[in-house]
Amino acid sequence: MNKILKPIKIELEKAIHYPFFWIFVGITAFFITTFVIGSAYLNPARLANQLDNQFDNLATNIITENLDIFPSFFNTTTWIASWFNMFLAVLVMQFITMEYNYRTFKQHIIDGLNSNNIVTGKLLFIIMLSIIFSVFLFIISAILNLIFKTQDQIFFNGLGFCFAYFLQLLETLIFATLISFLSKNLVVAILFYFGYIIFEKIISSLIEISFEYQITTHFPYETISNIIKSPSVNNTIINQNLFIGLIYTAIFVFLTYKIAQKQRK
Repeated sequence: MNKILKPIKIELEKAIHYPFFWIFVGITAFFITTFVIGSAYLNPARLANQLDNQFDNLATNIITENLDIFPSFFNTTTWIASWFNMFLAVLVMQFITMEYNYRTFKQHIIDGLNSNNIVTGKLLFIIMLSIIFSVFLFIISAILNLIFKTQDQIFFNGLGFCFAYFLQLLETLIFATLISFLSKNLVVAILFYFGYIIFEKIISSLIEISFEYQITTHFPYETISNIIKSPSVNNTIINQNLFIGLIYTAIFVFLTYKIAQKQRK
């Protein structure tokens, strides 16, 4: 048990005493809160209700017949929050590449930790970070949903989106972890992260033009990004992206352990 707890304790101690961590977490939380509050205030169903009160029968005939098809409020808030996953990805890349800059990676091995312990500690830290932001988003969404009351029973109907957000964020951060161990440098990791996103877009466009086949939905980043799709009438929490994303994540974790083991040698 101590071998499992020791790595995560080390990661938590680093985070607590690392100003960059708190700055990035604070910025991400601020943006998520701001945009989620904005989405709650500008929610179509709420605006429709306001119009209904102002224009009575005119608004009723035009708008209220469609009130029941507006997207889940939690779908909206989790989709908006997913825009800022890259902020936390950069945080993770900085957190890990810092190990190589300050040579603490080798120091951990000297102190008795092996490469597997180090990777496990970082993955556990990432899981904790994903849980914290998922709970944070749930609390904000729940409070705003109760305040604005956009739709009956929407509070319970949309809870699954918070779990989907947790998986999406976790998978994004694990992808960032793999890149960090591979590159060992923050600038290179960031360039690779965003360069890969552009690479996916270019390759998928070329394939779609040449073979009239849309392959982008099978690529890692696009798959993870589409776990929570933009709010729509027929959007569902359980989709193929959820399962394919988990497969990619398992591959990322496996490769991260392998890379860390080779770097030890």
